[in-house]
Amino acid sequence: MPLYEYYCTTCENRFELLRSLDRGDARDETCPAGHPGAKKVLSVFATVTSGGDSGMDMSDAGCGHCGSATPGACSLD
Repeated sequence: MPLYEYYCTTCENRFELLRSLDRGDARDETCPAGHPGAKKVLSVFATVTSGGDSGMDMSDAGCGHCGSATPGACSLD
């Protein structure tokens, strides 16, 4: 079962929910605090490998929500 990430604009809570594939296209959910209308957001993840330098500096990756490289530019930060 896939894990989907949501953001509640009422309480500014970010949370994850396991949803079956047939419910995966649902865009709105209720947050754990009971506020309706939490929106599905893009989930960003990173992998870590042992040994060796990947050559990737995560400080240059930008915002995990909107992709902006400008600190503080995203309303979800």
